[in-house]
Amino acid sequence: MDHLRYSGLPFEEQRAAFLGIIATDPLIGETLARVRDLALPDWLMVSGALYNSVWNHLTGKPPGYGIKDVDLFYFDDADLSYEAEDAVIRRAALHFAGLALPVEVRNQARVHLWYPEK
Repeated sequence: MDHLRYSGLPFEEQRAAFLGIIATDPLIGETLARVRDLALPDWLMVSGALYNSVWNHLTGKPPGYGIKDVDLFYFDDADLSYEAEDAVIRRAALHFAGLALPVEVRNQARVHLWYPEK
C-alpha cells in the first residue's frame, strides 16, 4: 500500500489525482449527477464523503467504506428563514432518495443563526 504516492507531487498533479479518484467513485458520481438538477446557488460537496473516498481509494477499501453521509453546502442569502432552508432540505431528501447514503443539505448563509448570540 502506497497511500502517500501523491504527497510529493506539484499541486496541479495532486489536484488531477484527486479529481480522477473522485470521478471514479460511484457514490460521489451519482450525488454530483443528481445535485445539478436541484439548481442550488453556489453549492459545494464538502467534508467526509470526499476525503474518505480518497482514503478508501488509496488504501484499497471499497467505495463508501466509513462514510455515513454526504454533505452539500449552498449559499443563498435571499431568504434566511428556517422555512426556506427546510423547504430545500425536504426537496433534496426526495431528490436523493434511493442513494446508498443520506445527503445532508445546509444553507451556509444561515450559519450565524445556528448559534445564540453571546
